[in-house]
Amino acid sequence: MADSNEPEESGGGMPVIGALGAVTSVVNTKPFTALLTPAATSLGNYWGEQTDEWVARRKAKKTRNLIHHRDRVLRLDPPDLDSDGPTERQFEYAEEWAEGAEKIEPERDKELSALWEGLLSEIYRDGDDIQEMMQALKAMERRDAILLLNTGSGWAIPRHQAEQHGLERLARIGVVERYSALRRAGQTRVQSLAILGIFAVAIGFLLPNLLGFLPMSETGKAELLRYQTILFSCVAVCTAVLAFTYTRFWGSFRLTTLGDRLKMSAQRFLNKA
Repeated sequence: MADSNEPEESGGGMPVIGALGAVTSVVNTKPFTALLTPAATSLGNYWGEQTDEWVARRKAKKTRNLIHHRDRVLRLDPPDLDSDGPTERQFEYAEEWAEGAEKIEPERDKELSALWEGLLSEIYRDGDDIQEMMQALKAMERRDAILLLNTGSGWAIPRHQAEQHGLERLARIGVVERYSALRRAGQTRVQSLAILGIFAVAIGFLLPNLLGFLPMSETGKAELLRYQTILFSCVAVCTAVLAFTYTRFWGSFRLTTLGDRLKMSAQRFLNKA
């Protein structure tokens, strides 16, 4: 086996980020090594031996997790690696990725595994917004990953209270957003036109009322009444359109751009052998 402090090479001889020196440095410098200090061994030789065994198992398990995630990325979505090798930015992201991915068990956490593997694929490609994706994944638990990957691209109304709480948590992480009537109105042509229509009709109501103070014949008053009736009908129609749309989506959620990107990157690895 190659020295763990040297970058591994792919079949084509190009440096591969995956189990970099970051893998070894991460598993060897984490807080659990503090259990080997005199403070721990002072509890007795027996406890010290048990601690040694536990640390060794944990280190071996974390290394296996990292290698598993890396190998799946290279096999299922092989990157077109630059002959010049990884950039300093990629090395930094790879080390940070290793700190999170080492805790994800492939067999137990399939959804989280797919998300972290998708992130590594983005690191290989030196993609954009990697830091935002990293921070979002660090805040996620298994249930969050499952809910994220099962959220559709459109507006979704929670089916029960647990899903409501889950979507609210994802909203705090930044991967979904809650329905906003004002924002929606600004994004949708129908609602925008309906709101403009209401304002126009409101002005139309005020203008005839002002003109009503002027001397006017009976015929003019009849025309004015007919005009106001038409305007009132327009207001009613526009209000009905807005009410239907807002009540239909009220309380719903949808993926943000960040959430959509995380989901798309994970789908290349989810439920793949």
